[in-house]
Amino acid sequence: PERRPDYFLNITMGGFIKSGRICILTSGRFAGKKAIVVNQHESRGNRVFPHALVAGIERYPKRVTRRMGKKRIARKSHIKPFVKAVNLTHLLPTRYVVKDFELDGITDAALADKEAKVTAKKSLRALFEKKYLNPTADDKNLDTKFFFKKLRF
Repeated sequence: PERRPDYFLNITMGGFIKSGRICILTSGRFAGKKAIVVNQHESRGNRVFPHALVAGIERYPKRVTRRMGKKRIARKSHIKPFVKAVNLTHLLPTRYVVKDFELDGITDAALADKEAKVTAKKSLRALFEKKYLNPTADDKNLDTKFFFKKLRF
């Protein structure tokens, strides 16, 4: 087996970065974007560091007003999702947790195969847009509202 560097010995996985936790990515192409943790691993495959599989929003929905028609609202409500495996040191966990997002279709296998990743992103987009446009009573909480709003910094 491959020997891990010494600085990995003292890293323990965060106890509160569990599935459903909304995190902010702090580095890379999606820095500043919000994501939901799907699952996490200590070390797996070619990733010998603690990491989490996340599903997030690359392009947020735009602001809509009452005056806009249904067609314009639908166009402004498009969401572009992403799926990624992220090192836990590059995740900033927030206090928000979402419970009823069905993220079962997003797995590690979806990252390995390009076509599987595309289909996972399409299903993710449909899920996010459904939750954003037609929220249930459970979705009308601060956690879900926080996830769909662009981070201003």
